[in-house]
Amino acid sequence: MPVSPPREPRGVAALTSCIHGNVHALEHIFPVVLPLLIVEFKGSVVLFGAIGTAAYITMGLGGLPAGYLSDRFGSRRLLLLGTGLCAAGCFAVALSPSAGLVAASLALLGVGLGLYHPAGLSLLSRTYRRYHGRSLGIHGVGGAAAIVIAPAAFGFIAALGGWRMAYLVAGCITVLLMLSLLFVREGSDAQPQEKEPAKGMRSLPGWSILLLLLIEAACAGLVYRGVVTFLPMFYAGEVAPALPDAAAAILQSLSSLLHGGGTGSIASAAAAIGGTLASLTYLSAILGQTLGGRAADSRGFATWLLVVGAAFTTCLLGMGLLAGLPVLAFGVLFAAFYFASQPIVNMMVARYSKGSRHGMVYGVYFTMGFGVGALAPLLATCITGDGPFSRVFLVLAAIGVVSVILRIALLKMVRRNGRVG
Repeated sequence: MPVSPPREPRGVAALTSCIHGNVHALEHIFPVVLPLLIVEFKGSVVLFGAIGTAAYITMGLGGLPAGYLSDRFGSRRLLLLGTGLCAAGCFAVALSPSAGLVAASLALLGVGLGLYHPAGLSLLSRTYRRYHGRSLGIHGVGGAAAIVIAPAAFGFIAALGGWRMAYLVAGCITVLLMLSLLFVREGSDAQPQEKEPAKGMRSLPGWSILLLLLIEAACAGLVYRGVVTFLPMFYAGEVAPALPDAAAAILQSLSSLLHGGGTGSIASAAAAIGGTLASLTYLSAILGQTLGGRAADSRGFATWLLVVGAAFTTCLLGMGLLAGLPVLAFGVLFAAFYFASQPIVNMMVARYSKGSRHGMVYGVYFTMGFGVGALAPLLATCITGDGPFSRVFLVLAAIGVVSVILRIALLKMVRRNGRVG
């Protein structure tokens, strides 16, 4: 069995992990600074839920051209273009004088973010063959690590220097990453090599599985976007009051030290506390990605996909029904189970698609996930209004139930297609 040279996989994994981490760090700034935006522009949660939706829609729609361009011109060029657009979007947001321009700038940022996943994952699928699932797990750890660091880091940057400073710092980091890409040479992404699909992958059942995966991606995307958008503010209002007195005092003292009294300090405290608690939650995503990568390489991958789907849906229900510290516990478990799904699904998309069209299929997949998922903030806030955020998580739990039903159907189809599952 041919084995790729050790240097090439390490280089590809490093490249995709760094950019993947940057993508998720950038998308997590908006939820953390949301309280500050509402205060400065005197808007409502519903208004800024709609503004967030604009960025997430462009992120999702970017997957379609990104998939085609990745197959046509190579992943490295697309990654370079995406980081440039992300940097421009960050600086544009930081300089925006109105809520309308914030929305437009976030939409530009979303375009840059949307270019990554089809290109990065397509590159991995062509580079790693024997341990494809594990490589996807390692790739996911890079994104999960950024998700852990970004909410707390940008929450405190925003508390110290304002939400504009958070986007300026992010833009500078992205510029450095873009410049580093100029010195990276990856032979495998210049002209993607065509791979003969495995036996049965062109069959009707295989494409039926792909179709079902695309529909399930929309449900998973709605859950993901809803959680990451509202989790910091949900924790600030529901979990922070239940923290031990010593921990609450430290966080409140820090917020007072940074901003003093007034409405601004309340919003800053929400950003800092919510961001820190969200980081604690996403820490479990690293473990989830690692275990999910191993599950993706196992014979029972479809069974594991169903198990973790049922588990994270149960966690969402617990977050919506309970209060205080149990909400934090369910949140940590949710992150582990939800992110364990990603390597499994990403592997299945590659397995059931034609090798020379991985980028295009990934593009459609992430358009479904990020594009439809972009509607989550608007959908959830329209259903719940300005009421308790616990209602948002009950709505997301209902979507999770639909996802579980689709995963049951996937398990049956995989077994019928002769891939164990």
